[in-house]
Amino acid sequence: MPARRGVSVAIAAASLATLMLGGCSGSSSSPSSPSSSSASTTTPPTPAASSAPIALSITGLPARRRLAPGGRALTFTVSLQNPGSRAYRDITPVISMGHCACTNTPLSLAPEGTLREREPGTGIWRRVTYNREGSGTRFLRVVQQPGFTLKPAARASFTFRVVFSARQKPRFEAGASAIDITLVQLPAHTPIGAVPAAIVRIQVSR
Repeated sequence: MPARRGVSVAIAAASLATLMLGGCSGSSSSPSSPSSSSASTTTPPTPAASSAPIALSITGLPARRRLAPGGRALTFTVSLQNPGSRAYRDITPVISMGHCACTNTPLSLAPEGTLREREPGTGIWRRVTYNREGSGTRFLRVVQQPGFTLKPAARASFTFRVVFSARQKPRFEAGASAIDITLVQLPAHTPIGAVPAAIVRIQVSR
């Protein structure tokens, strides 16, 4: 088994200007909208008293993060924790694929693919919108699951699986891309913290 690594970041509204990347518009494949959130949330018995920002971590990825057309999927878990004293209402994570110079497209779109989320209760992998960044920030308008409330001291986790399609148009060369995670507040899709809040670099192979 390859070594597992976790990617942890703290999300603060004040970090938006510091960590902001160039804006990107979304190019997405939209399946049917989910009927309910698949967030798995728990509240510890002793809530934290601090006013720290939401903490976000990405775990479950192998040491060699690589995707290839028709190849094996990458599975990862996005976890949120609210150690502060205020509740965050109607929030949702947005999973997007970062730019990739490997594709011969004007916007350097990531290769085409599929994103699925595992339902906590059934273990079924349901398809959600595969979201690619282009120019602007329209990719933040994608809703991959309904908003939910993260109360003080509460946690929420989501497990995803991403894979590249076997057939790609146009064809591409080997290169690098990223899995980006951004938190937004609905219905205005207002970012909470940096855009993206977390970045997982991946290698793209033919």
